[in-house]
Amino acid sequence: MRFPDVETILKIHYQLVEMFIDDDDSISPPGPKNESLLHSAASRPHTGMGGEDKYNTVEAKTAALFHSLIHNHPFHNGNKRTALVSMLVSLDMNSRRLEASDDNLFEFVVSVASHNHPFDGTSDDVVDNIAGWIRRNSVSRKYAPSSMKVTDFLEKCAVAGCRVRLSDDGRNRLVQSANTPKIIKFGVQNKKLTGQVVKRYLRDLGLSEARTGIYLDEFQEGDITQQELMIQYRTVLKRLAHA
Repeated sequence: MRFPDVETILKIHYQLVEMFIDDDDSISPPGPKNESLLHSAASRPHTGMGGEDKYNTVEAKTAALFHSLIHNHPFHNGNKRTALVSMLVSLDMNSRRLEASDDNLFEFVVSVASHNHPFDGTSDDVVDNIAGWIRRNSVSRKYAPSSMKVTDFLEKCAVAGCRVRLSDDGRNRLVQSANTPKIIKFGVQNKKLTGQVVKRYLRDLGLSEARTGIYLDEFQEGDITQQELMIQYRTVLKRLAHA
């Protein structure tokens, strides 16, 4: 499981600042008000004792992060907006996505921020209820490997750190990863790979999810960027500025 760190949360916050800079609901003044509280919020999903995590699911860890960002108020302004996008990014990093209407999502964020029922109990109870809401309103981002152009595959391999070159006779394109001595050869006439072949080649190159933590959809499509999530939920974010 992966979750936004301090650097990622700061990036989210400043992207929100840029998004709303010319609006009446700009985030001003921007930036962290208390960096210790920001670090505390970012580390909360990893809370544990004796080698055991207190929060042991994606939903619970995401809920702990969201709860801390909303109630710690680590930023001068834009805490609710930063907390929401951080929650969305957290889910995306773990191959999940929300399925909730704008109204439902807005009411959820405002209810948590305002300590409205059922988010009005102890800290642990509130995190449990936030996790329950996330669980009910999110789905797994199922992904079947899709076909790729060989040129796209080689470009992604290069980004992942592989060496891509032409053979000495110029008839083949060769790709090799630092993770394995295996070299995969593509004839210049090869134009496309099936999804299953892509998956097998990634395993052969030592670029499998188990080895690198990179999901197949991330390799093929790239992570959904924070900016894309902000655009997708811009209406909710604008409403939260006045909530």
